[in-house]
Amino acid sequence: MTFLFNSDAKRGAIFAEAFARELPGIAFAMDPASVEPEAVRYLITWTVPDDLARYRNLEILFSIGAGIDQFRIDAVPAEVKVVRMVEDGIVRMMQEYATLAVLALHRHLPAYLDQQRRGIWQPIPAVQAAERRIGVLGSACWEVQCLRVCVPSAFRCPVGAALRARSTVFDASAEGKDCRPCLKPATFSSACCR
Repeated sequence: MTFLFNSDAKRGAIFAEAFARELPGIAFAMDPASVEPEAVRYLITWTVPDDLARYRNLEILFSIGAGIDQFRIDAVPAEVKVVRMVEDGIVRMMQEYATLAVLALHRHLPAYLDQQRRGIWQPIPAVQAAERRIGVLGSACWEVQCLRVCVPSAFRCPVGAALRARSTVFDASAEGKDCRPCLKPATFSSACCR
């Protein structure tokens, strides 16, 4: 029984150390050529490998990212379980990406970068955060966590009151619960900044 790590070596070394300490009975490999395909029961990866069919005994395909949107699910055999990671580091990273995107759009960074490339300077009127509405696509735990960083910044978030009133919603994923029942998906906007 082997766990195959299909990602960068630096990250793999961290996983290898954790496996040696916590799961010594499971073989851990980072090089597909170093293991018999039939021995691979678990595979962690960013995308579905083109040669996934060679792992005939694969039981679980883990996404090393925050979600599974990048997976070609049609290439995954029906009997293989697909799992996304839920880990504090990934949550924080997604919050950082969300913060970066919101602030870049809020402060017109794409427009200013375009002006810089064209060698011009035209001021763009500033808008206060309280006048800006933030929304996300979806209403699952990741989206809630990303909105969480916007609420303290005075941005108007469609679920801001729910986020403040239901602080337990942020910990629901750790308990294996789905955050969606706590929120109203229809209140979300498809735009990041409006």
